[in-house]
Amino acid sequence: MFFKVGFVIGLFCTSNFIFTQGEINVAKKYASKIDSIKIREYVSILASDSLEGRDTSTEGQKKAAAYIQKKFREFGLDSLSTGYLQQFLLYKKNKSAILYFNKLKLNFPEDFGFYGFYDSDFIAENDVDNSLIKVVAWDKFKKDKFYLNNQVNSLIITINSYLEVDFNLIKSRKIKNVFFICKFYNESYFTKYTDGELTFSTKADSKNPQRLFFINRKKLKEKKVLNSIQVKINPLDEVLSENLIAYVEGSDSLLKKEFLVISAHYDHLGIKNGEIYNGADDNGSGTSALIELARIFQEAKMNNENPKRSILFICFTGEEHGLFGSEYYSQHPLISLKNTVADFNIDMIGRKDSEKEKSQFSVYIIGSDKINYQFHKKHEEIAKINSNLRLDYKYNDFNDKEKLYYRSDHYNFAKNGIPSIFYFGGFHADYHQPTDDIEKLNFTKIKAISELVFFTAWGFAL
Repeated sequence: MFFKVGFVIGLFCTSNFIFTQGEINVAKKYASKIDSIKIREYVSILASDSLEGRDTSTEGQKKAAAYIQKKFREFGLDSLSTGYLQQFLLYKKNKSAILYFNKLKLNFPEDFGFYGFYDSDFIAENDVDNSLIKVVAWDKFKKDKFYLNNQVNSLIITINSYLEVDFNLIKSRKIKNVFFICKFYNESYFTKYTDGELTFSTKADSKNPQRLFFINRKKLKEKKVLNSIQVKINPLDEVLSENLIAYVEGSDSLLKKEFLVISAHYDHLGIKNGEIYNGADDNGSGTSALIELARIFQEAKMNNENPKRSILFICFTGEEHGLFGSEYYSQHPLISLKNTVADFNIDMIGRKDSEKEKSQFSVYIIGSDKINYQFHKKHEEIAKINSNLRLDYKYNDFNDKEKLYYRSDHYNFAKNGIPSIFYFGGFHADYHQPTDDIEKLNFTKIKAISELVFFTAWGFAL
């Protein structure tokens, strides 16, 4: 699907990889320090009612960011920015956007969604050259040199889903208005609630604005080329949100320039209909595991026993609204993506599957084989040596109906060719419900998966 070249290939293609006994002993010493009591402490803060569900850009999300920031400072982690923060603008939902195709009225968000506006109010009929609009399939668009060498005012692209879009590619083509006709349209990518939903990730370049529309194919009455387009967009509100980023520098003077990422999103769904969605599992569990892993890696560094490569810890905002935090980071990385070796993403690892885990915990592994198969094999070898978890690949299939490969923050690394793993504990009845509370978490399982992530990151960082 995507391939990353250079030093990463050399790193993953080591034949018959195995820890030396000395490396195993050091890794085990620090893995044993992963403390489920501390993890519970972190979750008890992040999933408390006082944080009001940590919805992106809300006061509760800001409190969660401040808490993570406090822990990073307490541990003495290095920062790449002021106060470990990477801040960026988001937009709030527009309630009255209307799109006309051949005089057929489409309403936001049930019929179409949009992305990338910088101006507060415009009518696209004064901006779209309808006589020159072309229609092209996404696969052809990616390969066709015409769209690389010629600036097109407006374009209709047929596509399966919003999730397939490579926004970096779209930006590079500099097409002002792009209308994606989506075979599988999901309005939840653009709005999930009735009020205040975030719809865009970053503020568009005001000098070279691009306006992207995503249209539900099922709402179009005609399948023929649509050649008359009008759009009306009302003012949008800007809000600020932030990723939290810290790192532990590697011990080798040269290899420390290569970074492995451990990531987790810390936002959740906020308050709906007066009920707080605390998100203890989603993703208080993954965020708390990351905080504890950061503590352990920093302790190893303080003892001059840390691995050669550096470890980057990123807590993403905006995941629940469309992977916005990781999307922004992938477009504005604080460490060059060329120097980013892999991403180990932790999302929902706190619940026990009673059907599968009567005698042994399991963890779903998603995406490990999609970029570099040697990366996948090396991960399995590390897990075999250092973990008693059952690795389950149920959701790794591209054809799986849940499409989890596209639904967590690892994807914004993977689509840039960076080998990535999404560690997932499994669905449960409290998923995206106000009942996802700390009392239902299994901290023994969280510790076990945290140990696997630790051993994996340590092994790749040697």
